[in-house]
Amino acid sequence: MSQKSVEPRVALIPTPSLDPKSHGAVRAAVEMTLVHNCLIRAVNSIYYHAPYVTTTKDIRDFLHFCAIFVEVTLHHHDGEETYIFPPWAEQTNCPALLKENHAEHRLFHHGFEQLSRYAKTTDPSAYKSEDLLAILEDFTDPLAAHLTNEIDSILRMQEYSSEVAKKIFKEGVQKSMEGADKADHLPFLFGTHDKTFEGGKHYFPPVGFLLNAALMFWYGSKNAGAWRFCPSDLYSRPRKPTLGPNAA
Repeated sequence: MSQKSVEPRVALIPTPSLDPKSHGAVRAAVEMTLVHNCLIRAVNSIYYHAPYVTTTKDIRDFLHFCAIFVEVTLHHHDGEETYIFPPWAEQTNCPALLKENHAEHRLFHHGFEQLSRYAKTTDPSAYKSEDLLAILEDFTDPLAAHLTNEIDSILRMQEYSSEVAKKIFKEGVQKSMEGADKADHLPFLFGTHDKTFEGGKHYFPPVGFLLNAALMFWYGSKNAGAWRFCPSDLYSRPRKPTLGPNAA
């Protein structure tokens, strides 16, 4: 008898229905939605794979994937809090702008610390899926709510200058990526994006096939074992998992 397939724990966020060319805030909201969906797919992958990793290698690689997920998510939030939200608030003369979203980050940081500690210090022989899932369950709902709420907050920037919103967001993303560990962040981003999402209408990440291939050749091999747990390959093509009831 075949096993029942496992449904995703967290639903993906639809991109705003507005034209991204209509305002810099809309473009920023669309791109932020795509990034947030990468994080959601990673959460869903961790939920899915946790009960099915059994060999020492699989457990070690899976825990490393969990650690990278935490690292990427915290770096993403740090970038927002340093390079995007404060300049937006300053330029709009609205100190409270996005303050609520900033505060929401605190609701799940403790859970991230717990997951990071578990992923980095647990020997494969001591791994228990129920322990990891208990940590994940503690912060998943607040994280999912935050990732959705933040898109609506960014769209409120439409009340202000389009060029200001566009310029600050673009520069903020660039500055944030300058401080990222490319060997972790780039493969993670490509491997958790789905290029077929919403009919494949999004050009994201915004690099061509040849540059994608070059980046993955350069950065993709370092943590190849961890990338097995990405829901897409490193060209953002969705794939079935190799373990569990949804496996090919």
